[in-house]
Formats: sequence, structure tokens, C-alpha cells
Amino acid sequence: MRSSISGSDTSAESGRHAPASANAVLVLLALIAIFLAGIEIFTRQFVVRMSRVEAREQREYASAAAARPSRGRKIFLLLGNSLMGQGVRADEVRAALEPELDVRRLYVDDTGFYDFFYGMRRLYADGARYNAVFVFLTPRQLIRPGVRGDYFAYRLMLASDALKVARDAGLNRTDASNLFFANVSAFFGLRTEIRKVLLGRLMPGLPALMGAIANDRGAALTDQEIYHGETVRLTAFRELAAAQNSRIILVIPPQIEPEGVEVTKLAGSQAGIKIVTVPFNVTGPSDFSDGFHLNPEGARKYTAALIPELARALQ
Repeated sequence: MRSSISGSDTSAESGRHAPASANAVLVLLALIAIFLAGIEIFTRQFVVRMSRVEAREQREYASAAAARPSRGRKIFLLLGNSLMGQGVRADEVRAALEPELDVRRLYVDDTGFYDFFYGMRRLYADGARYNAVFVFLTPRQLIRPGVRGDYFAYRLMLASDALKVARDAGLNRTDASNLFFANVSAFFGLRTEIRKVLLGRLMPGLPALMGAIANDRGAALTDQEIYHGETVRLTAFRELAAAQNSRIILVIPPQIEPEGVEVTKLAGSQAGIKIVTVPFNVTGPSDFSDGFHLNPEGARKYTAALIPELARALQ
């Protein structure tokens, strides 16, 4: 008799605890959701306010995505990494080509071919339309194998392209899955930028050091490696733009040693892509701040020589 009563009491006690446990789980999940939402909101507000680079890239992407040609006025996009950002005075380009032409810029650091190829796919998907896009890449950057990780996924990638990017960039499963999270989450996509902002404020000299490391030229490339890789990629660029009744023009930024330029011109001819260059002697070693990027005087010289070449390419 006692056993029966004891069993009934245990069952009743378990029944009372079950709803309490379920409620505790729901409360915990709600708190986690609130915490994650708070991190997202904080990230979107904090990074843009604290990082001038992120604020500029966000603003320039919005302008590039809103581009629509109008009757009687053509629209062009200057697309590049820090070589363009520090080497081309965009305001002077606009002053020379506008108002007949609408010139917009999208400058994203530490990027290469795949960043811009898939970035253009996203811009087109967002409705952007251009008469032409000037892509600034050196021969080495044009055949660069990877992408800029989480930030690329957040700023430049379509979610539906994640598997294609992982395949083309040779990413492992962990890095491929990170692309999905970075594409939808500002915190995940900008976490590296948050660290840069904090470290930059604590150690002001760190950005220059990291830039020197990131811009290491590495091993020399053979002409055959450059030609084969570039022909394939320039053809992909041409087909991507042609599907939108546009065209892509490759601009080779200045280099202290013009590695691969002549081979790139041959690859461009084979792929049907126009290549724009500025004479090698326009800038010299003293015009580079770190052996890779132009200093203000070098940018002045290069921009003055570039403007007529851009105008000629548009004709």
C-alpha cells in the first residue's frame, strides 16, 4: 500500500516539475535571443560609428548598389582595393568626367579577383546597373586564390553564392560554413573589424605594420601562370558584365616593378577585356609610401595620367 502511494506521489511530483523545466528552457532561449539581437544592434551601431573605414565602405556600397543609368548620362563604377583607394583621387576623376558621366567608387581593402567577381554578382542582384566598371587589380591580385573571409561574406557576397565561393576559393568546411553566418550576422562578419578598431585605438602604429605584412609581394610568378589564370578570370569578368549589357575594364595600378603587365595585356586581348595602364615612368620609387601604395604626391601624378586613359577607354 505504501509503495503504491509513494509511486503516485513521485508521478505527481514529476508532473509538477515538467512544466517548470520547460518554462525555464523557454526563458533561457528568450534570453539568448535577446542577447544575440543586442550584439547585432550594438555591432551595426558601434562599428560604423567607431570605424571610419567601415562607415566609408558602407556608404560607398549603398551608392554603388543604387546606380542606374539615365537617359543621356552614363554611369561608371571605380572598383578596387587600397591600391585604388590610396592611389586614385576619385574627386579629381569625377571633376574631369562629370557632369556628362556619373562616376561612383567602391573601395574595399585587402581584396582580389573573387572578392570583386562575387561582389559584382551581389551588386547586380541588388539592381545596380553600369555602362562600365573599372576594376583596379595587379596581375598578382587578379590570380589571387582566396577571398577576404568573413568581411567579404558580409559586405560583398550573395548568400546563394556561398557554396560557389567555397568551391572557387578552395575553402575547407569550417571556412565555408563561416561564410553563411558572416553573410547574415553583422557581429560575425565584422568581428575582425571590431578587433582592428580596438587595437588601432590602443596601438596607433599597428595598421601600418599589418599593411606592410599583408602587402608582401611573395614569390615571383611565371608568365605562363599569369597568362593561364588571367585568361580564365578575365573571361568570367567579361561574361558577367555582358549579361547585364555592361563591360568590365581592367586597370593595372602602378607598381615599383611592373610584374606581369605585358602578359596581362595578352590575356585581356584573348578574353576580350580592355586593359588600361599608365606609363611606368609616371611614378618612381619615391612616390610609394611602403613599396606598394602610392603616397599623396604619387597619387597626384598617377591620377593626372590616369584620367585621359579612362576617358580613352570609354571611347
